[in-house]
Amino acid sequence: MERKDIIQAIQEGLLKTMLTNHDLKATDRNPTAGNMLLAFNSFQEFYDDFKKQWPLPRYSHVDKLFAALIEVYFVWQLKSFLNPQKGDDDETWRQDIKEATKGIEAELVQILKTKYPHICAEIEEKRNAQPNSPIF
Repeated sequence: MERKDIIQAIQEGLLKTMLTNHDLKATDRNPTAGNMLLAFNSFQEFYDDFKKQWPLPRYSHVDKLFAALIEVYFVWQLKSFLNPQKGDDDETWRQDIKEATKGIEAELVQILKTKYPHICAEIEEKRNAQPNSPIF
């Protein structure tokens, strides 16, 4: 996909769809897209993999932590579709995704809290239990 197409899809609700759907790999695929698949079937699958490998830093507010985790999810999910233009790297795309989510951050966090309350509860519990160390 071209960068402008990805940015347009992000602005038109792609990220909300990716966060709310629980079976992303089972959805119909466009045969012209080739073998590109999303990295994870759902946010739950991402979270289960993520917490085994990466510590979550502390944030002053738990919603900021959730927003950061959502951003990482989107970057990982879209990575196979991101065909960086000459001179672009992962950080450029990360910034594009961050900019696209900036205005809807609170809405995305609310979706996470609604769709995955058990994940939010686990993160909050670990955050409160270990006040001076990374989470996980």
